[in-house]
Amino acid sequence: MRNKMDQKGECPIYLFVNQPGQLRQRISTGYKCTERNWNEKKQRLKGTSSIITTINAELDKMVLRISELGIEYYRTGIDVGINDIKKVITQDSWQKTIQPIEFFSQEMIRMKFDHRESTLKAYQTTFNYLIKYKPKGNITWNSFNESFDIDYSNYLKKHKGIQSDATVGKHIKIIKSLLNKAYTKGFIKTNHFRKYKVFKAESIVPSLEITEIEFLWNSLENLNHNDKSVVLTFLFLCETSLRIGEATSLKWEDVEGDFLQIYELKNDKSKRPYLSSRAKYILQYFQDIESSKPIPIKTTFNRQLKIIAKRLGLNRSVNTSIRKKLATVSIQKPLYEVISSRIGRRTYTTLSLKNNIPLSIIQRNTGHANLDVLQTYNRLTDNMVIDFMQNG
Repeated sequence: MRNKMDQKGECPIYLFVNQPGQLRQRISTGYKCTERNWNEKKQRLKGTSSIITTINAELDKMVLRISELGIEYYRTGIDVGINDIKKVITQDSWQKTIQPIEFFSQEMIRMKFDHRESTLKAYQTTFNYLIKYKPKGNITWNSFNESFDIDYSNYLKKHKGIQSDATVGKHIKIIKSLLNKAYTKGFIKTNHFRKYKVFKAESIVPSLEITEIEFLWNSLENLNHNDKSVVLTFLFLCETSLRIGEATSLKWEDVEGDFLQIYELKNDKSKRPYLSSRAKYILQYFQDIESSKPIPIKTTFNRQLKIIAKRLGLNRSVNTSIRKKLATVSIQKPLYEVISSRIGRRTYTTLSLKNNIPLSIIQRNTGHANLDVLQTYNRLTDNMVIDFMQNG
């Protein structure tokens, strides 16, 4: 941001581009902000309002577009001038530089460095199907309109022999993920893909009982540092209802007194989960050990959690579900085999309902789009009915 202030007290925001053998170039972004609202360290605007979030997202897109242009320069050796860079940060000219199939192909090459082999295989299968799907000529960015998921689902069933809605849903979900990357990087202007319907077979996700939660808290003093961090992270999910991705992306500035400020990518909105005294204790613990993030989560988190749960003896038999051919089958397994970050969110919601916390408050913390979805957690068991009728 430059200190050339206008009458409103706003300064223009510029991008500075370094090119080999040339002076640093300055490019106008077309945006302005007050000096008070500028985060000099992050080089982004401060705040979480919709306008600020939009501007920061546009700045991210511009940086990504220039980075992609730099990669192309090193790959081809073709010189890139400042006018080329100015053109590439405009939406329309950038869209013409690459088409969906090529973009998806490049994204999957990048994924090889930080994704599992099984994930890459699933993406490759979806990619191969997409290449052969040409309802009206070649696939362009305009092909991903509001009716794409219906047309593509019919194609998979008719021409690829996929009859399972759950399998079709997995392919649609992968395409949504790739389109989300394209939207974030500015390749497409609209986000119709967010409305694509992804069928999911109903799954049974167990939750922890209050006695098991207390047992984990009491076990902390007997755990080493690494195991304690894993268990505290899981307990934090149980206390706040956060998804694992939301907890991973938390920053210290997102902690605002008794609440967290979370941007929920899934629903494209913000939410403010309440921080209980136990949740605050966990944050304080990680702050005391000088953690760079409020909740430090490793990629092996779920695997470590299962090992610790088995060692602690969390072996209660619970109902869960598996996919068998085209059906979802309910089976019983010991808790330590199925415990995961997902169970933390389920535990929060289930225990909150048992404690008669109003649905509207639970919804505010979990970020569920509507109460109908939240009601699926509210399944009364025989023991719950007996306990309520006898104890009131």
